[in-house]
Amino acid sequence: MRALFVLLLAASAVPAGAQLEPPPIQRYLENLKLGDRLQDVKIVYPPVRDWSTSREPSWGGERITIQRGQAKYLPDAVESLTLGFRRGRLVRLEAVYSRDFSKKKPLERVVGDLSLQYGEPRRQDHTYFWWDSSTAMVASVTAQPAPSGPAVELRTTLAIMDRARFDPMR
Repeated sequence: MRALFVLLLAASAVPAGAQLEPPPIQRYLENLKLGDRLQDVKIVYPPVRDWSTSREPSWGGERITIQRGQAKYLPDAVESLTLGFRRGRLVRLEAVYSRDFSKKKPLERVVGDLSLQYGEPRRQDHTYFWWDSSTAMVASVTAQPAPSGPAVELRTTLAIMDRARFDPMR
């Protein structure tokens, strides 16, 4: 009975028609968390050969791409991870999912699931955005070469980043 009273009291504190704020965007994806150092990434995904590295002149960071086979372990659903580091810390993480995962869970289903958690996204073509004061999340598709020839296949892609690294026009 007391729990019912507390529930009714809490419900009355929210004005009719008011919308509750969605929860903060999660700062982790595929066993990594924004703010991790490269050493932390190498513990989670031990390299078996060198990862490709490049400079990001647009924001002064470093980009590392981990393809399947370049680490002892990648989650089954992940084909590649692209990591953005700034001042030694992970500020951007993008996962491109495998062909099988993308067929089982296409972009529309991923967006539907994320919308239940974070509310309706903003949208630009086939790219969906959610953000809060510190983190942004982007769901989209990435064109990858088809294994059977010159065609391309669309793969489900999910990225999280520090809000300062987020530019929805890119």
